[in-house]
Amino acid sequence: MDQLNNAVADAVQDSIGLYEKAPSAGFPPAVDADVPMSNEIFQRIPVEIYILIFEFCVADDAQPPYDFFFDDTTKAPWTLGHVCFKWRSIAVDAPSLWTVVCLSTCLLQQASQPEERVAEMWRLYLQRSKTLPISLFVLSEEYLPAAILDPLLDCCERWRDVFLFIHPNHVPRLATIRDRLPLLRSMQFIPTVEVEGNPVDDVPSIVGTAPSLRHLALRGHALDLRLSFPWSQIQIFEANYIEPAEILSIVPAMPHIVRLKLGREPPEHAPVNKENWVVRHDEIRNFTLDTVNEHIEGHPGDLIDHLKLPSLSCLSILCDGEECLEDIHALLKRSACTVETLKLGIRFQHLEGLLNLLHTQPQLKRVSRLSLNDGEPIWGEAFLHALTMSEDDPGSVVMPLLREIDILLDTDEPRVAVQRWLGVFESRVNPVQPADREAPRIQPLLRVEIGSRTRVGIVDNRQTVERLQGLVRAGLQVDIFYRNSID
Repeated sequence: MDQLNNAVADAVQDSIGLYEKAPSAGFPPAVDADVPMSNEIFQRIPVEIYILIFEFCVADDAQPPYDFFFDDTTKAPWTLGHVCFKWRSIAVDAPSLWTVVCLSTCLLQQASQPEERVAEMWRLYLQRSKTLPISLFVLSEEYLPAAILDPLLDCCERWRDVFLFIHPNHVPRLATIRDRLPLLRSMQFIPTVEVEGNPVDDVPSIVGTAPSLRHLALRGHALDLRLSFPWSQIQIFEANYIEPAEILSIVPAMPHIVRLKLGREPPEHAPVNKENWVVRHDEIRNFTLDTVNEHIEGHPGDLIDHLKLPSLSCLSILCDGEECLEDIHALLKRSACTVETLKLGIRFQHLEGLLNLLHTQPQLKRVSRLSLNDGEPIWGEAFLHALTMSEDDPGSVVMPLLREIDILLDTDEPRVAVQRWLGVFESRVNPVQPADREAPRIQPLLRVEIGSRTRVGIVDNRQTVERLQGLVRAGLQVDIFYRNSID
């Protein structure tokens, strides 16, 4: 990056030198990329600022799998090229700017340029990343011309993070990449439509040999295609399933998996008989139960009752239902695990069952981080009372080792929720210890994050500010933010 800094600094200095030789003028209505723009405002901007802006727009190749939905750096090459003609040259000659490749064939059909011209621009875009690994996003309902797909397949050796939202009919066209994916580390695959009838037996696998692949996500009805992957090397597996047998038959083939995230589609047929199935996995440490499209059925015992996860340390519950809480209780007891991170993204419609789980489940006694993602129910009196340290009976508090709390509020009155939570924080920042010296020690709360999905102010009065300041002086780290989700 030092070489890039020096190159950018030299280029910006050259541009500023050109500006100084030109007469000062107001900001022009349009910028000609081939003619230096004269503006004294630009002359006063330190070179270091230009460098920081440039670096901000460059995708960092060392980052985790690229998030195609929330990081719109794909516009960076074009945007940088409009700053000045020098930056256009820098952008074209910076391969790392072109390593994020997003393709929407729906937009291609609406393009004003003829298909031949679009295909030419597409090939040029792919060439500008040189030999660097690329992060690829393909969104194609049905239309996917060979002139667009073939250049992608030609550079598949450079694919690293891949998101495919394509029609099942296009899957056979990917057969040529099967054993040409040396850099692939993550793949997310979603078929655009449900596979009708029985899967086609001769549908080729998308991935055969991919030595770097560790993260695999099969969304929607991808499992229906019965594609094969190098299961034994997968460490993070995410899937939507209809029939639990689909998952129970795959998990044993992934001995190195440490994170399992499941979303449940509504059942459409009679379940497969799996009465005697038991799947024990000693490596899974992170387990997430989710629902799809807000189906309230959640995850009944037809899946959870067949799992045994002794190494489980992070449990995320993103579905509601009384039977779900009962099944989780049985899973924890059967697994004899120690959960240290608990994430709850449920509506707390069955608060009594949740509190019973927190009070009676020994596997939750060592939770040190609690994440809550919900609306009003998470600041209900009963739930806050269970988390509040009582001076008369400190040993009765749930999760005595709790050190961190993350709260994401989905309410129009987040400030009211914060006021109610202050009592919980104050009781745990310097907790009273049980009189019995043999009893486990209560750990002090160290960090709190409070966020809101709405842009309504979280803190709106002097009393709340003073109480938060008191918590900070007592040693609590307090962060207040606006965010869509807690991860």
